[in-house]
Amino acid sequence: MKPSTQDAKGEVMTKYNIGDKVWWARCEMVSVKEPCSVCFGKMQVILILGNGDEVVLPCDYCGKGWEIPRGYTRAQKYIAEPKQVIITSRKSEATCSGEKHTYYINPYTPLDDDRVFATLEEATKKCAEILQQKTKDESTKAELIKYDTQKAFSWNAGYHMKIVKQAKRDIEYHERMAQLCKERSREK
Repeated sequence: MKPSTQDAKGEVMTKYNIGDKVWWARCEMVSVKEPCSVCFGKMQVILILGNGDEVVLPCDYCGKGWEIPRGYTRAQKYIAEPKQVIITSRKSEATCSGEKHTYYINPYTPLDDDRVFATLEEATKKCAEILQQKTKDESTKAELIKYDTQKAFSWNAGYHMKIVKQAKRDIEYHERMAQLCKERSREK
């Protein structure tokens, strides 16, 4: 049985050692290939002209920035999956909320103790929770951006101030022109 500690919530957390095989609840943003939404991977599209003639063209959507179409585009997507790893080092520190452990599988990849598990089932469950939270965060962020009134107000304020300045210049110009017209009509 592994030695254990309690976290801030009073839950028992297992303390792992260097060399232990554990399951890491991994969740990361990755770039994935998706079939082009315009040519559907065929790398060409058919343009139907007004007279009914058809012209086959290379797809410019998946070919943008490339010499030829690729048939796919890249999208960012969260991937959450458990991965079995071996702990190569461990850092422990005492905090006011209890002892905190950070495990490493190489010198550059830290794993927080709340994502390290002894069984595949626990790691799989945590992956599902993480993915659900990330999805919720992304949709919340999208909604906040959609209804961000500060952007609209600052843009509107700038736009209307610009229009006011232009209107003042137009008034001055037209008043001068009206004055010139009056003076010319008096001269005649």
